[in-house]
Amino acid sequence: MPPEDPARLVERPSPLTLSKKIFSVLFTAALLALFVLAIRRAPRGILESLEHARPAPLLAGFAVFFASHVLRGARLNRLLPKDERIAAARAFGLSGASHFLVQVVPFRGGDVASLALVHRELGVTWSRSGGVFVLIKLIDTASAVLVGLAGGTVVLLSHRVAGGPWAAGLFCVLLAALTVLPEAGGALLEAFSARVRPASRLKRIVEDVGGGLAVARRDRLAYAAACLLSVGFLAAHIVGLKLTMAGLGIDVGFAALAFATLAATVAAALVPSPAGTFGPAESGWMAALALDGISFGAGAVSGIAVHLLATLAAGAAGLFVLSRPAPR
Repeated sequence: MPPEDPARLVERPSPLTLSKKIFSVLFTAALLALFVLAIRRAPRGILESLEHARPAPLLAGFAVFFASHVLRGARLNRLLPKDERIAAARAFGLSGASHFLVQVVPFRGGDVASLALVHRELGVTWSRSGGVFVLIKLIDTASAVLVGLAGGTVVLLSHRVAGGPWAAGLFCVLLAALTVLPEAGGALLEAFSARVRPASRLKRIVEDVGGGLAVARRDRLAYAAACLLSVGFLAAHIVGLKLTMAGLGIDVGFAALAFATLAATVAAALVPSPAGTFGPAESGWMAALALDGISFGAGAVSGIAVHLLATLAAGAAGLFVLSRPAPR
């Protein structure tokens, strides 16, 4: 009897169940409906420009939001040992799924769900996965703050609003902190590990967490590339915002969009919401845009529109992992 073809022995992804297909269609339809309503129900007296919304820039913005997750997927793989890197498609999907979960899971529970997804995809221990997750979270957060502060500095100085020099100074401090992050974090873990009883469970956990920082500490070029890819994701995201705002008929500069993105992120982090980040994020968004002369009405409706579009794009990217079984 001839041996079986090894290619046939490879496990193939099981198709989506009927319930998952129905849920995916209904959820996508709900997001699209909310997006349309956010534009159609805009107050006419305040947001007359939205009556001239153009679908082509909106679709282009969606495409940029979707494609930008390639950069964060590459960022993850740069921080992993070569023999532990995951397929580019799954890294892309992991970025989209993590972003999507943070946006929609109530009371910041998306971070916990994202950690579980990272653990599933990497196939390593929880503590090792936690080390990687914390590292990428710190890099992404620091990058977002840096890009937002750069935009905020331009907006505040151009409008002669107090706080511009402080924003510039904080930018420099955070840039220095991001540079020394792996060494500083590794040194703290080593100091803590030295005080832990040898061969204990806590010792193994600390060593696993340190393993998540190993590549960043050992390969400074890989760490720098990961940081640049994280900034690149934000730059692409801002381009998507620019296209979306243009499609809505609202003229706003790149610097203001960067600052508004930071304000939305901070507001969502400080004010937990049962609707994920929806609500608090829009408040920060429209407050920041008001500094650039955008009315509160336009800021509120555009905030809902760009938030829904970016979340929908992240969900679409996340299907590359959420709709497929975990690798073995």
